[in-house]
Amino acid sequence: IQVPGLFIGYLIYDTILLNQETKLFYPPESYTQFESYLKWVSHNCDFMLFGGENTKKDVARVQQERGWPTPPGAAVKFGTDIVKINLTTKEEDRVLTRLGITGEFIITVGTIEPRKNHWTLHRAYQMAMKADFINLPQLVFCGRPHGAVGDLMDVIERNPDLDGRIIVVSPTDEELAVLYKRCRFTLLPSLYEGWSLTLPESLGQGKFCLTADTPPLREIADGIVDFAAPFDTRLWADKIISYSSDDKLLAQYEKKIAEKWHNTSWFECAQNIH
Repeated sequence: IQVPGLFIGYLIYDTILLNQETKLFYPPESYTQFESYLKWVSHNCDFMLFGGENTKKDVARVQQERGWPTPPGAAVKFGTDIVKINLTTKEEDRVLTRLGITGEFIITVGTIEPRKNHWTLHRAYQMAMKADFINLPQLVFCGRPHGAVGDLMDVIERNPDLDGRIIVVSPTDEELAVLYKRCRFTLLPSLYEGWSLTLPESLGQGKFCLTADTPPLREIADGIVDFAAPFDTRLWADKIISYSSDDKLLAQYEKKIAEKWHNTSWFECAQNIH
């Protein structure tokens, strides 16, 4: 039924439930449900919005493969705003102490789930510990465990070598703002994303991010961060050591970020969608 003056638009954040690289991380019914949802959107919507150009291409490929319509659409860059903090250095120090942080640290932000690839990061960090334990910062997982990551959480909790070295926290907004501000750099080993929220957050704070080499993450930050193949544990270990110890190299990337990165506020995001 067509209603004059009424238009339907849908936002597709990502297609990870259908992608060959990521659908194995989710139950089969998720694939079926999302496919049915995307089919309805393709046949009934007047326009579509997407989490980045890469998601737009992913959706178009799915529609073409299944013979569905491809409504007009546009890619969206989401906001990078995080909570503003107005704490003294001593107050920030108390936040870090409360979280178990005792010196330099690096962070990875996001739900702890199989697709986010914390296993590779955990193994790479252990390799780095064996090679350069003294200079290696603490590694902070910022996020809540979700899905089949019980074994990983158990290993981190039970391994005495990791006690105080890998810290798992579910920070408040204020705590996360302090973690971004005070960390040496960030890491994003995720196997696939739509439009990542955490990579722009890191860049918005002027922080270098060691990033998984995947198309959606290159779309966001190609040329201003360093990339590593998602499953190349040795490469991740080597790069963690490098950016943990080489102040000059880290400063070069921070300079690129300051010169080339443009923050998109959530207000700008809303304006662009409008």
